[in-house]
Amino acid sequence: MLEREAPLPTATGLGAWTLTVKEQINGAGSNSRLAGAAAVSNGTNAIPSLFLLDVERKVLTLCERDSAGVWQVVRNIPLPVSDFTSLHSLPLGAGKTNTVAFLGLNGVACLPLDGQVWDLTELDSYETPIKDGHPEAAVADVTGDGKNDLIILVHDRILLYPQE
Repeated sequence: MLEREAPLPTATGLGAWTLTVKEQINGAGSNSRLAGAAAVSNGTNAIPSLFLLDVERKVLTLCERDSAGVWQVVRNIPLPVSDFTSLHSLPLGAGKTNTVAFLGLNGVACLPLDGQVWDLTELDSYETPIKDGHPEAAVADVTGDGKNDLIILVHDRILLYPQE
């Protein structure tokens, strides 16, 4: 937590800023390299579950609090592609956060968190023939139907994938 210290009675300026660590969450292994995190509501639990993007181990790690309030690794989901660089939680369709989206220089993916089985499967792919070119992506309702759609800018084209 970032807080400003109280200034000394003889000081003329404001107090210095200090950073206090309230909690620590580690990856699943000692060789974990976390590149992103996303919080997703978990049923009626007051505290959301936390997903960690572990780019070294090439897994998505699900963390939840145990009965003592300590964060624990609950599950690791292998990633079919290893070049993702960020992780985001998204509300797709129902209005509540129920999807985790991955972004990388050469790819995007999403994992809907509905039902008992979570699996990432490559459905399609695209690689730009332009050297050092990469898509930039957004998720928003652009069709006006109340459902978020996937918008991808590829070179001089905008690709729209409406949610059904």
